[in-house]
Amino acid sequence: MNSKHRPDPQARRQILRVAAAGAASLAAAEIPFAQGATAAAAAGGVLDVVIVGAGLAGLIAARDLTRAGCDAFVVVEARDRVGGRTYNHDLGHGVVSEAGGQWIGPGQTAIADLARELGVDTFPTFYEGRTVVLAGDTRVAQDFHGGSGGDDAIGAKLGALARGVPSREPWTAQHAAELDKLTYGDWLLRQGVTYEDGYFLGLAAKLSLGGAPAQLGLLHYLSMINSADCDYAKLESTKGGA
Repeated sequence: MNSKHRPDPQARRQILRVAAAGAASLAAAEIPFAQGATAAAAAGGVLDVVIVGAGLAGLIAARDLTRAGCDAFVVVEARDRVGGRTYNHDLGHGVVSEAGGQWIGPGQTAIADLARELGVDTFPTFYEGRTVVLAGDTRVAQDFHGGSGGDDAIGAKLGALARGVPSREPWTAQHAAELDKLTYGDWLLRQGVTYEDGYFLGLAAKLSLGGAPAQLGLLHYLSMINSADCDYAKLESTKGGA
């Protein structure tokens, strides 16, 4: 699914208040931990929790702490805004591009509930027709039929590996240490994928996790696939995916 952000000043103020409940203010962009101390810290006390990042996960963690009665925490954020990847990047002339946090899919009930709570509408992602990919001066139009465009055999291998990597506790996997020494890019090189397949597998990773395969730990990536029922297509595909 794709999320369409409907400006709601009241909901935004609510989130900001929650984030600030344990901190005087969010940190300034130039000095990540410059501002924001709870009453306990200001009085010489000790913080119970430090939340790094004011994306959706950080803001919800702050809200849950507040609801649980904890006020000795702080949210730190390097940017001058909250929301993380849920952000409309202004391209000019009234056109925006979502920065990466726009999709929800099967099984992601918590984010779906949050969208309803905050009044954020959803609509089915468009996938019919050909996908246009621009890479430098090259323009490629291809019909992926709602898929990610990668090698299905590679997706099957990733799904099989992901079965042994619990999404909530990936470090408990039998070969966690060995897997964690590799990046997703290292693993793809060992599979001997073609340049074309490598490109589209990498593109899918960038869209879902915001980083190239060489920047993603294999253990973490497998835990993400595990969270999608060990189905690579469910994680990365447009149709029926997230």
